[in-house]
Order: sequence, then structure tokens, then C-alpha cells
Amino acid sequence: MERMLEGLVPKWVRGFKSLPPQYKKTKMKTNLQTRETIAKLNKSKVAMWKRVAKEFDKPTKGYARVNLEKITKVVREGEIALVLGKVLSVGDIRKKTVVGAFAFSEVAKQKIIAAGGEALTIQELFAKNPKGSKVRLMK
Repeated sequence: MERMLEGLVPKWVRGFKSLPPQYKKTKMKTNLQTRETIAKLNKSKVAMWKRVAKEFDKPTKGYARVNLEKITKVVREGEIALVLGKVLSVGDIRKKTVVGAFAFSEVAKQKIIAAGGEALTIQELFAKNPKGSKVRLMK
């Protein structure tokens, strides 16, 4: 427990058997890459990326699960679909679409690439489109 709290809790608190209430629950993501991504998105001056960071900072249990069928219906030609969660493979994607998401099922990724589109992580999409133009958020 001490190794986990190192850097988060002052040294004088670490010796206690029971932690004071303000140090009991940390609402920080444990994955370093996820924390770095959230920090980069928060530093952006674009409101859309700040909203993505806020949604991304929530527990993964609350992340969206979006099927390809919904992406095909909602996203217009020339837009980028940004799924705040996981893309699942139900349905077909008929148009060349760039899709950014936290995660993809293997079949969904194959279908997107087969249709001539791109399957990008949120980090890759942020690097490719820092202004956030023509991005449609999907939940």
C-alpha cells in the first residue's frame, strides 16, 4: 500500500495504520499512459478536447459502447467519429470514415480498415487533429 501511495500522500501520513479521510480514495487513473493523455487533453485550449478529457477521466465502467451501425447512421461524409469508449462490430460501415476511440474490437477495426477508413486511438487522433475540427463525439 505504501508503494501505491508514494508521491500522493505526505510522509508523515504513511506511518498511520488508518489513513485520514482525504487520503483514502484517490480518484486518479492508475494507467500512466491514460493519465498522460488526460493531462495533454486538458492542456489543450480547444473546448472539445477538454470535454473529452473530462469524460475520459471517469471510470471505464461508464465508457460508451458504440456499434459500427450507429457510426454509419450518425457520421456525415468528411467528419471524424470520436467514440468515448469502445467501438463494437455490430453492423457494417459503408463509407470511408476516420474513427477515434479508447478501444476497438478486433472485428470492428478490420471492418473500418476494409471500408477504407482509419481506426485511431484518442492519442493518435489528438496528434492528427489538435484543433478538433469536423469531429463528432459519440456516446
